[in-house]
Amino acid sequence: MMFASCDEQLPAYNDPEQLLSGEMSGLYEIGVNPAAENNMAAFFTVTNIYDETLEDTVDIVGSIEIRSQRNPHIRRTIPISPDKLYAGVQYYDPATKILKLDPGRSITFAVTWDFVVDDRGVDPRGELFIFFGELVCEYRCYAMPEELVLTGEVILFVKQTPLRTTGTFTACYIYGDIFNENCPPISENILCADSSAYLYPCNPFGGNE
Repeated sequence: MMFASCDEQLPAYNDPEQLLSGEMSGLYEIGVNPAAENNMAAFFTVTNIYDETLEDTVDIVGSIEIRSQRNPHIRRTIPISPDKLYAGVQYYDPATKILKLDPGRSITFAVTWDFVVDDRGVDPRGELFIFFGELVCEYRCYAMPEELVLTGEVILFVKQTPLRTTGTFTACYIYGDIFNENCPPISENILCADSSAYLYPCNPFGGNE
């Protein structure tokens, strides 16, 4: 790995142990068409916390895991690679595989999950979420807020140990006909069930525990 700096006499160099920091975050949005409904995105942001520019040829190898805090056996692990770069793409040259991060600069990887298949190869939604029906629309079921654990792991620069970062995200999920013309539009501010608005159990997957 190269550290870019000006030409001057420097003391003997010792490899710093920590060059990068990580942060996890999540997002759940209703899509603009049925094919894009109910995808959550998990973001893994990696920041250069060293006081010099980091520059080297890299092989981006890593993953983002989305796991249920309540039912830890429900998880989805998605590999990350250069094509998962979401922000900071200008700092990586795919032709040369050179990544250049100035101090304080970040890159962000993003993956999406539609909740339909987990690492076991099964549909986990009936076990992952607890649903309630919407009084004004019989075609929809809203999930109670569900805490998910997001874990990102990546190796960027040679001789650096894998960067592993964990965070949490409170997920919502709406099952059913999101765009039914007989139902009121879904508010972007109300994507999860709550006790005042959603009063009866809804079991679209055969039962909630």
